[in-house]
Amino acid sequence: METNSKLNSEKESGLTRESLIGLMSQMTGRAKDILMQEGAVSPVAFLVVGNKLCGVPLEFCNDREKDITKTMIKDIAKKSGAEAVITIMEAWTATAENGAFPDCSVSEMPNRRECIVVTGVSAYHKFMTMVEFSHKGERIILGDEKPFHQGFDSSFTDGIWDSPRKSAFN
Repeated sequence: METNSKLNSEKESGLTRESLIGLMSQMTGRAKDILMQEGAVSPVAFLVVGNKLCGVPLEFCNDREKDITKTMIKDIAKKSGAEAVITIMEAWTATAENGAFPDCSVSEMPNRRECIVVTGVSAYHKFMTMVEFSHKGERIILGDEKPFHQGFDSSFTDGIWDSPRKSAFN
């Protein structure tokens, strides 16, 4: 149940749950269009500052660079007064075999699949939309959009805000 203080703080920030989900939906649609036109989606973070979106291209080749980039985004968000961060990137997904994941990264799993991941986080909310896709010759086949509103990990956006209702930017 949401508390009055959470609702008041959310209203003061101007970014509601519905606003964040709406922005993510638009960005998911655009990411799918880019994938179909270009064959790939370059990773990017959008900082929601007031009624503006500020795009920041992301570059990383390994987990160390990913952590450095995540820290950079957190610092930029703090300095800009961002109300939310939305990331768009390609990733791998896989399902557990026999109820357990093997001791390797998802990118090394034999049943891995490619997907677009759009994640939106604020001090109050954390959402993700995933769209699996596959290649059939030169064609790209898109799967259905799968929204997640809880129970998921996002290694890139986790930690931008310490926890719901407590902003890491204060």
